[in-house]
Amino acid sequence: MRERPIRGLCGARCIRCRTHLDACVCDVIATLPALRSPSRIHLLLHLSEGRKSTNTGWLATTLLGGAVHPVGRDLPEPTLPDDALLLTPDASRTLREDDAGRPLLVLDAAWRPARRLRRKLHTLHTRDTVALPESLVHERGYALRHDARESHLATAEAIALALGILGAPRVRGLPRATVTT
Repeated sequence: MRERPIRGLCGARCIRCRTHLDACVCDVIATLPALRSPSRIHLLLHLSEGRKSTNTGWLATTLLGGAVHPVGRDLPEPTLPDDALLLTPDASRTLREDDAGRPLLVLDAAWRPARRLRRKLHTLHTRDTVALPESLVHERGYALRHDARESHLATAEAIALALGILGAPRVRGLPRATVTT
């Protein structure tokens, strides 16, 4: 069967990396060394985010060998590891290097739907929550997305910063991703 591009509201997208065909990153991905995370990433992907060509969380999680769990209206709650930490900006404590090895839950949704998902998904109610340190969020040297609030990061940015805290080594100037040799 021949692979065909995904058709969306904004034009055709690559079926593998999901970006616009003129911005396909599959060739770049093919040159990357094998990536591995010190903590398994579980991306809770809101249905509306999965259709966006600007979605960075799916791509980052896929590259790291994490799990993608579609969430949204009328979908059953995903089964998640009991010891997983929930990465969220309003957490009770910051993420630390000694959290490495514990699974990390990352909500991939716009801010308002993300807040609704936290209320709706009962499995998230009892989770330990962790945040990125404010200093790290405000001093990042790149931005995949621009927002009125400096603390609003693209999902891939949040994942990359979290991996840096958890002790992942740097890869080609990227913010501390891990390499398996």
